[in-house]
Amino acid sequence: MRNTFVIISIEFAFVVSLLSMIISSSYADSLTLSTPEYSYDELAVVRQLSDEEIEILSEGYRKPKSRFGKIQLDVPVVNQYPELPNGCEITSATAYLNYIGIKVDKIELCDNYLPRSIQFTYFNNGKQRTGPDPYETFVGNPKKTGFGCYNTVIEKSLNDFFDDRGYKYEAIILEDLCAEDLEALIRAGMPVQVWASSNMVALQYIDSNKWILETTGEEFCWPKNSHSLVLCGYDSERFYFSDPNNKMKIVSYRKKDFLERWEQLGKQSIVIKINDKIYEKY
Repeated sequence: MRNTFVIISIEFAFVVSLLSMIISSSYADSLTLSTPEYSYDELAVVRQLSDEEIEILSEGYRKPKSRFGKIQLDVPVVNQYPELPNGCEITSATAYLNYIGIKVDKIELCDNYLPRSIQFTYFNNGKQRTGPDPYETFVGNPKKTGFGCYNTVIEKSLNDFFDDRGYKYEAIILEDLCAEDLEALIRAGMPVQVWASSNMVALQYIDSNKWILETTGEEFCWPKNSHSLVLCGYDSERFYFSDPNNKMKIVSYRKKDFLERWEQLGKQSIVIKINDKIYEKY
């Protein structure tokens, strides 16, 4: 009987010790989880724009209707080819302008409002070079060969166009948006010009596309297949785009593929505010 009691006591002590270890482990885990590492999908739903901000931004746009779970704006498709084989950015801006009722041609916009530079300086026996900043100018020639430009250049091109033509509109860069922000803008009737990759394939970085930015002294590599297009719709699985890359109609890409490419290029986004009020984020 005494031996039985000893065995039971030992077993009880073991169970208590085991429970103590489990509780301690759980407590440690809870401390770790107090500063969680979010997955990409979780980050994709953290809203940056409030409903009130979107209402202010989209004033003057007509809200679309949902059909069978799909919302799509009637943004026209403007083909960059054959005239602008390297000019997806200004061509997409043209499609956006056409959508809001401004009849302008991509060539007119390109020739008169797109700054460009092809000035490179070579050193180290031609192994390295300094060159223009794609956040300040189009690098290359959109009608021939070259690289491209980013959202700050298109923002300036559009606002110069508005000022020159007397439109009280404003091109605005929106930063750090998420998937839900994009969808909310679409629901409000507002397209978004974005930067991703051609056909949403992996971005390609090659040595021949490297140079040192003359503005910052930092080494930069232009992604070979960088692409700009206009986001104009969505459903549960896909985003829809006016894509200037030789597409004849609105095309769609998987949400996951687009969001990855878009994030890799800094979530670059531009919208056009079409009424008189200047937008200020608050």
